[in-house]
Amino acid sequence: MKVMIAVPSFGTPAPEFWEALLGMVTYTARCRPEIIVNYARETRTFRDFARNTLAQGAIDHGQDAILFLDDDMVVEPDTLARLVDADRPVVGALCAVRHGDHHASAYRSNGDGRYHPIKRLPPNGLVSVDMTGAACLLVRTSVLRTLGDTWFRREGSDGEDVYFCKRLQGAGIPVVVDCAARIGHLAPQMAALYPSASPDSYKKVGLTRQVGAGASARPVYIIMPVSDQVELTRQAVAAIRANTLGNTYEMVYVISERDQEKYAQFAFGGKIITHTLKPFNFAAAVNLGLRACPKDADVVVINNDTEVAEGWLDALRTDSQGMALTMARSEPGCIGNTDAVGPGPCVETRAPGGCIFFCVYIPWRVREVVGELDEGFEGYGGEDTDYTLRCLRHGFGARVSRAFVFHKQPSASYKAAGFADGGLDDARVHWRAKWGSLAPDFYIDGHVDPLISVIMPAHNHARYLTAAVNSVLGQSYPSLEVIVIDDGSTDRTGQVVAALRKRDRRVRYARNDKNRGVNWAKNHGHSLARGEFIAWMDADDIMWPKRLEVQLARFRDDPDLDVVYGGFRYVWSGRVADVPGKPFNRQLFLESRADGHTMSVCGGTLMMRAGTFRRFGGLKHGMDLVTEYDWIARTTRKGLRLGHVPEILIDYMRHEAEGGQLTMDSRCSVLHAAVAERELAIAGGRDEAV
Repeated sequence: MKVMIAVPSFGTPAPEFWEALLGMVTYTARCRPEIIVNYARETRTFRDFARNTLAQGAIDHGQDAILFLDDDMVVEPDTLARLVDADRPVVGALCAVRHGDHHASAYRSNGDGRYHPIKRLPPNGLVSVDMTGAACLLVRTSVLRTLGDTWFRREGSDGEDVYFCKRLQGAGIPVVVDCAARIGHLAPQMAALYPSASPDSYKKVGLTRQVGAGASARPVYIIMPVSDQVELTRQAVAAIRANTLGNTYEMVYVISERDQEKYAQFAFGGKIITHTLKPFNFAAAVNLGLRACPKDADVVVINNDTEVAEGWLDALRTDSQGMALTMARSEPGCIGNTDAVGPGPCVETRAPGGCIFFCVYIPWRVREVVGELDEGFEGYGGEDTDYTLRCLRHGFGARVSRAFVFHKQPSASYKAAGFADGGLDDARVHWRAKWGSLAPDFYIDGHVDPLISVIMPAHNHARYLTAAVNSVLGQSYPSLEVIVIDDGSTDRTGQVVAALRKRDRRVRYARNDKNRGVNWAKNHGHSLARGEFIAWMDADDIMWPKRLEVQLARFRDDPDLDVVYGGFRYVWSGRVADVPGKPFNRQLFLESRADGHTMSVCGGTLMMRAGTFRRFGGLKHGMDLVTEYDWIARTTRKGLRLGHVPEILIDYMRHEAEGGQLTMDSRCSVLHAAVAERELAIAGGRDEAV
């Protein structure tokens, strides 16, 4: 991909600008060689003229995209890579400087002709906006061709970026901001510091620390559980310091209180977490380290008997791609995973043992979804294989990196320090109790398919239930369970489910003695689900044969997603219409009409990660007629990420004459309008009312 970095400039940029730009270009060249970077600078009286000239140059020179970058901004090394990876026609970086209670580069329109700042933004992920500044903005040249010419223009008090975003809106081209791609601003009050601003100036303008050539956008936290073997620890730490850029990592040491005296003269140079674990529990020690790290930070877990080599951290980070648990390679005889023996390329691994935790990279998203290590593996062993299997079952990858390190064989004194207490025998006992025949001792291949729990509320839908459940049981993806929540039915629902359960034990049943509503039933279903993913299904709909397979593939392609929805076939009074839907846009979603045919998201197609309700909240009592509309409006405001597949996933049935649960009425329209008004009020700074 060819990208032109385009700098509209008033004069001579500060040294900080050039240093940061060099860091970004160097990082991109080393870690993302498929991105070919060109550079252009244009000095004009007005930035709109300069931007238009640069945009035309990008088109004329056959560039795939143009990165507009103002000369008073400070980028981080992976800013360009993050914006490219967003894979959107127009994507902006988030300015780390805050104006009062909001960031300076994410705005939405409330339909009043003005742009209002978005006050609540997630630490990572893409957020749809109506307007963002052009200070650091990646635009595909195909978008420029679509819009024609004169892309930027100042109109009255509006800047040229407002004009550009209005043109994008008029053409139906979505704009997003990548909250993880952050930039600093060399603020006007710093003019006196030019041309020799100090490194501390970065802290004054919104970046957490100085950046430099080849640095990472945020430090990786390296967690090292430490034994009583001081010399081993000294060698391991010395190797990290010698082979890792100093501003790319932070150390977190986990050490027993009884060993502190031995390390009295040791210059740790990082955070120290003490423990009283006796006998030693490796999983518990790592978890102590994880809890000491920021929730949105990537981490490396490394043993204190492991010495890293040059380029190790960049290789792990790049090979992980933010979506895979990734281990390093080592010498024969020092490692349990046969895929990781000796030098070699980055490969996916399903070998026994999985990703061994002597040196493993855990992206923040994997931490967020999979959680901590299982401390039921007492002693040392099994917890890493278990974590690998859990990662795979949550749709993430497991990889062996190009990174090569030296993992030493534990000595007798090392074992005596407590790292091997219990041995593998105890680990096997816990493994068998947890996984049973699903995965023989520390084997993961063939047992990595996640379980998908399909939640099906049912109230007096006995006549439709057999067809609905059979459509789930007949899926091309077999690792599933169907949980029918009988919400106080007075028909034969219980008997129908009993017959289905006799034929297929994947069918589960729970009954409520009185009708509490679909939202209560779904919340209850979530509490009963055993799967890593949860899919919604109405008791009178029909699931298409590859629905679950298609949605799971979307999660695997984009692990940042929390929810995936898709197309549906609308069936009503003998009429049929296919509605493929479109990628999620929050503003368009809130403006959608309150009927099942034109809603941009059909609730019966939702599939989500099992922890989604825990992170973002469940369904609200009293909002049963607008279940998905209310829930998606609330959760996307908090940072929920939705992905779309255009394939038809279900037959969405509407039984209006029977007053079925999918029937829309005037009450639905009233609630729908109330939710939309609530979201507009919150966007305008008022408290949530509905």
